[in-house]
Amino acid sequence: MGAFRSKLLASAIKLPTQMGFNLNKWEELWLKNSDSSDKDIYLAGKFIFDQLERARYNIAELYKMHAPKTNYNQLLKLYCAMSNRDASIVLKGFDLESEPAGSVFSKTTSNNKAPEFIE
Repeated sequence: MGAFRSKLLASAIKLPTQMGFNLNKWEELWLKNSDSSDKDIYLAGKFIFDQLERARYNIAELYKMHAPKTNYNQLLKLYCAMSNRDASIVLKGFDLESEPAGSVFSKTTSNNKAPEFIE
């Protein structure tokens, strides 16, 4: 295991998927601890960060051009309401007395057959 990977595993720096990631710090850590065995990890980190930045930029642009007439608090409430609605629909179709309740998520994944009552 190379020095760069060891530093990443020791959480010496934030990863590209974490909030607060800094590409300059990523570059600095790589320059100080570069190792040919870790080059793929270094390049993958840069690639992932680039893709996430593009997605963030595109989402921000969509909200600028087609902003919903709502604020962030209302939007968050709507996202929660969608999730609650899905859970409600799934739970209505199960006989909780004869079936173990389990997880609503497990009932809605593609690995499980969907009950007939879901529209």
